[in-house]
Amino acid sequence: MTKNQKDQKHDLKMIVYGFILTGILGTSITFLFNHLENHHKIEADRRADSVRIMEQRREQATIVFNELSPLMDSRLYNWRRLAWGLEDQIPEDSLKQRYAEYEETFFKWNRNLNKNRALVCRFFGPDLGETFEGTIMPQFSDLHRVVHELYKTTRSRRPLIPSDSLNSLADSLNSVIYDFNNSMAERIRSGRVGLTDPGKACEFDSK
Repeated sequence: MTKNQKDQKHDLKMIVYGFILTGILGTSITFLFNHLENHHKIEADRRADSVRIMEQRREQATIVFNELSPLMDSRLYNWRRLAWGLEDQIPEDSLKQRYAEYEETFFKWNRNLNKNRALVCRFFGPDLGETFEGTIMPQFSDLHRVVHELYKTTRSRRPLIPSDSLNSLADSLNSVIYDFNNSMAERIRSGRVGLTDPGKACEFDSK
């Protein structure tokens, strides 16, 4: 075989090897590209799911806030109107009307109490759940007992109540509710709502 023939065969082999290597390299690059593309798609889908879940939690937490906040304000305001009526010794018919309005929010509060207890802790965390359970609920109960006993006492036997002495009993709770509402609103704004299952952290009755 002449040198020229050997060179031709060598060149042919190199062409074949180059073709094979090019095919392998091309296949590898295509595989790598597809792998990276799929990885980016999975990550994008995961981020989209995370955003969607966060928005769902925000919406659900906002519903809780929009139901609970006005309920607390209504109960406290109707309590104050009843307290003012007792302080001012308004006519019994007017006092009865105010008590009926207060009683309506009182019953609405109790009908939704366990649901609200669970949802506050679930969406806003055990710390706000503890505030609701350990401060807001007991103070509402204390205020209720005071005006209920005074209202049920016969008018002629009711004590004279100095101006604002009864109403001022609600000032502390009013401040707590204001801070509580601000905390809920901030957690909705920042998206820190319903991030994890609080589990037994919400079982306040067992503490």
